[in-house]
Amino acid sequence: MFIKVTTSGPRRYVQIVESYRDEAGRVKKRTVATLGRADQISGELDSVIDGLLKVTGRKPLSAAGTDSPAVFESARALGNVWALTELWKELGFLELRRVFGHTRHTTDVEALIRIMVLNRLCDPDSKLGVLRWLKTVALPDIDVPGVTHQQLLRTMEALIDHQDAVDAALSGLLRPMVDQDLSVVFYNMTTIRAEALTTQPDDVRKFGMAKEGLMARFPHIRRLVLVADRGLLSLDNLKALQAIKLSKDQVLEFILAVPRSVQRIHGRSRLEQLAIGDGTRP
Repeated sequence: MFIKVTTSGPRRYVQIVESYRDEAGRVKKRTVATLGRADQISGELDSVIDGLLKVTGRKPLSAAGTDSPAVFESARALGNVWALTELWKELGFLELRRVFGHTRHTTDVEALIRIMVLNRLCDPDSKLGVLRWLKTVALPDIDVPGVTHQQLLRTMEALIDHQDAVDAALSGLLRPMVDQDLSVVFYNMTTIRAEALTTQPDDVRKFGMAKEGLMARFPHIRRLVLVADRGLLSLDNLKALQAIKLSKDQVLEFILAVPRSVQRIHGRSRLEQLAIGDGTRP
């Protein structure tokens, strides 16, 4: 059966029509019911339609949309993370997959590193904050719901465990684009190390990693400038920095922050004069 609209003068009628075969096998049609004029049909047919749907085991029209009301969610940011993801690929950082491809880690370490780097660029936060941030962005190529806090922590451990391989991979990617000779390096030395004459049980100073050995890892560096905040500023520290010699013809340069509260003499304090040094000033 099917619906047919017939015309009689200016009026149009809606009919239910059935196809059948006569005794000779010819296909014919007959009108089963006339539902009325098309311009007068309104909601009274809904009950008929609902009844037919119910007979066939389907939901009636009156129940449509009642089981799953519309839910409105906040829009997710796409532009910044998409652009940074494309830049990540263009710079060749997918090479980190090779670095961690032969390790014991079963998770995609490169993808988790990418998440934390993009978060640092877009909205810096803690590891738990990264998980909250992931709910606000449409990050390409990553199974965001599957990322856990524990995975992010293990990724940081993986970076430490394979630091030499990571350094080699990144320097190989970035050095040709920045400076073929890698002649000048600014190095943050604020947390370079902590020393003591004694050791204590569960001493927190045993954790972390010293930032020494830069020149040995990258022998092409010709000029090294250490940068530190005002916590390192003192005459004793400045004297120690000036005493450091990198090589026979290479001195250590440094830039240290100076607090505003330092008393100034003739426009510049003695500490401020020494805070920017090349290792040769007395």
